[in-house]
Amino acid sequence: RSILGLSRGDFNYVISRILSHKGEKPLRILDAGSGTGTHSIFFGLLGAEVLGIDLREERYTLACKRRSYYEKKLGLNLLIDFQLINIFNLDRSDFDLIWVNNAISHIHPLDDFLKFCNRLLKIGGEILIDGSLPPVTPFDGGVRGPRKGNQDQQDG
Repeated sequence: RSILGLSRGDFNYVISRILSHKGEKPLRILDAGSGTGTHSIFFGLLGAEVLGIDLREERYTLACKRRSYYEKKLGLNLLIDFQLINIFNLDRSDFDLIWVNNAISHIHPLDDFLKFCNRLLKIGGEILIDGSLPPVTPFDGGVRGPRKGNQDQQDG
């Protein structure tokens, strides 16, 4: 199992992982913090089996509507399930890949999240993180907590 940090240009890595499973059992992806489902739907259109989870009901509802739209428009039955659930309430260990895009700064405690993700992965699975973390200051003991206000402004 491994954790990879990605830059915007490394999105092709995810695509190649999905496409390398064509003709086999689909790659199982957990989209943690799936929002309105953009990445989940894209991964599903490429042939992955995706579980997209989010905590915000309005995003979950829109993701479900978007999935239905693409299924109807394209005549497909996508292997995408959206759930309104906290990742710590999942009881599975069958993911090949956990995708975290622009959600990592909202997850805390981060160490507990990463340890839990390790339990959700199959042997050989990967956690792919794309996004930013809030800055760590000498005053917070290196612990990243919830974002408060504008992180770009410094206290005077």
